[in-house]
Amino acid sequence: MDSSVLCIVIFVGILFLLGFIAWLLDSFANLTESKKKFRQLLENENKTKELSERLNKREQEFETESTQKSNELTRRSKELAQKSDKLDKEIAHYNALISGNDKVIEEKCASYKNKLENDIAYYNSLITGFDKVIEQKCAYYPQLAAIVADIETVFYERSAQYLETKKTPAKVEASRIRELRRQTRRILAEKKASDYRLEYIKTMFPNIEDIFDNDFAAPEDFELETDETTDRTRNFLSHEEYASLSTTERNQLALDRYLESRKSKWQVGRDYELYIGYQYECHGYTVKYTGIIENFEDMGRDLIAQKGNKVLIIQCKNWSQEKTIHEKHIFQLFGTLILYQLENPTLKSSALFVTTTSLSEKAKGIAKHLNISVRENIALCDFPRIKCNINRQSGEKIYHLPFDQQYDTVVIEKDKGEFMAFTVAEAENAGFRRAFKHFASQ
Repeated sequence: MDSSVLCIVIFVGILFLLGFIAWLLDSFANLTESKKKFRQLLENENKTKELSERLNKREQEFETESTQKSNELTRRSKELAQKSDKLDKEIAHYNALISGNDKVIEEKCASYKNKLENDIAYYNSLITGFDKVIEQKCAYYPQLAAIVADIETVFYERSAQYLETKKTPAKVEASRIRELRRQTRRILAEKKASDYRLEYIKTMFPNIEDIFDNDFAAPEDFELETDETTDRTRNFLSHEEYASLSTTERNQLALDRYLESRKSKWQVGRDYELYIGYQYECHGYTVKYTGIIENFEDMGRDLIAQKGNKVLIIQCKNWSQEKTIHEKHIFQLFGTLILYQLENPTLKSSALFVTTTSLSEKAKGIAKHLNISVRENIALCDFPRIKCNINRQSGEKIYHLPFDQQYDTVVIEKDKGEFMAFTVAEAENAGFRRAFKHFASQ
């Protein structure tokens, strides 16, 4: 009996011990899981702290960026105000000059009134048709420009939102920034739409860049002519110089000052065509300056140089080194070459492109494929500017200075004894006098 009880007690003890061991194992497993969760909590807390620090840092950077943008806008506003004041002064200056010449302007306007009215009517008819084309092609430009303006002004809205939601909200400043965004957006949208239209026009008319005269500045000694007989040397001489110098001296001094003066882009372009034409004349070519004589009706043929049966159709571009000639100008020259060949099938004609700058690689490849010769980086150098011409009816020898009225239309024919002179003395020693048309006394 005692041994049975003892066995039972031992058995119960073993069961209790096994249960205790099982409890310990379960408790250890729970403790391990708790440690794992605790580690995750610690990691999440560290990540939260890191994100908070990054957010605070970004908030500081954004505040600094907003301040910089605001300062930049303020600086630009001041610059615009200064430029506006300068422009107002210049306008006032030129208005003062113009007011003293009202009578002269009225006389000029009366003499050109009929011609201008006819020209205006003609160009208005062209513009009307052109406006329709532009309107059709540019129908979506305003919407696109508005989208671009929204993108470029998004930082205004971000600044306004930050000002409204920061610890000490600045709602008045946020409202001011939003109004500034609306104004800036409208200006940007209008500018973008104009830029798109301008780029489209450039693709339609490659030569339109020749009209843009960013470097234009009127000579400081410019004077309005009173009539067609005014001697234009007065524009480059003082009254005392004009009265005291001899005819040869004042003509030469006026020419020197004209050459030293800052010229319009058109004048520089004309000089460049004369320079290139003079080079080919020195090589025995007879050169017709169609670009100078016919202006924008030259169809891209600035010079037509001919020697016997050989003809060169030359296009000249006097551009700054920063600009690049693209393929559209090569296409235009090739088109006008084909037209000339159709009009003159018996002549052996080819095309030449001469420029002060360089061509793009694509333009060079196209020129080579179309058999168009190219001369790059040909700078404008000194050359004789005085045209010594012999009158066909009277045989009188007359020379023309670059600023004289008939200078552009005078054609020099070397086989008739005509030539280009460097100095007034050279022309006069050869028996030439200056055209009488420019002197009121004549």
